[in-house]
Amino acid sequence: MQFIPHHEILFLDLKSTEPEKLVICNHPFGWLLRVIQKEQGKTEQFENELRLAIEHLEKMSITEQSNWEKLMYFLLAFISRRRNETEHGKLLSIIKTNIIDKSRKEVIEEMGKTMAQVWIEQGMQRGMQQGMQQGLQQGLQQGKKEGLYEAISLGLELKYGTNGLALMEKILKIESVGKLEVIKEAVKIAKSMEEVEKLIGL
Repeated sequence: MQFIPHHEILFLDLKSTEPEKLVICNHPFGWLLRVIQKEQGKTEQFENELRLAIEHLEKMSITEQSNWEKLMYFLLAFISRRRNETEHGKLLSIIKTNIIDKSRKEVIEEMGKTMAQVWIEQGMQRGMQQGMQQGLQQGLQQGKKEGLYEAISLGLELKYGTNGLALMEKILKIESVGKLEVIKEAVKIAKSMEEVEKLIGL
C-alpha cells in the first residue's frame, strides 16, 4: 500500500495576529504581511509600515534578486489596488527614497513608470467622467472643459505631486478644448514637469 502523507492546512488570521509575530523569523514575506495588515489603516500608519518593509527587503542579498523583484512588484500592485489613488504618488516616492542599492533603484524606477502610467490613465479617465457629469448642467462644451480640467489636475498630482498642481493656475485660464486635449496628452507622455511646461507652452 502506498503511503500518502496528509498535511493540515493552517489558516492565518492576519487581522488579529500581532505584528511582531509576523516577523519573528525576520523573513521578508513577514514584513510584507505587516504592510498588508495595515490595508485599512490611516495614511501615517501605512507609510510607517511601508518604510519598515522596504528597509528589511533591502537586506535581501543580490542572489535573492529575483525574489526581491517579485515581492516589490506585489507591493506596488497591492498599493495600486488597495490604497486610495490620492496616496499613490507619495507611497511610490517613499519606496524609491528608502531603496539604497543603485541597481534596485533602477528596477523600481521601471516598475514605478509602469504603475504610474496605469494610475494616471485610470485617474484621468475618472476625472474626465466626473468633470463632464458636473458640467452637464452648463452645456456639453463646458462639461467637456470641466472634465479636461479634472483629468489634467489629477494627472499632474499623481505624476508630480503638489509641484505639478502649481501649473493649474495657468491651465485653468485656457478656454480652448483643443488645447486642453493636447495638455492632457502631454501630461501622460512627459518625463519631467519642465517638459510638460514646454509641451503646453506655459
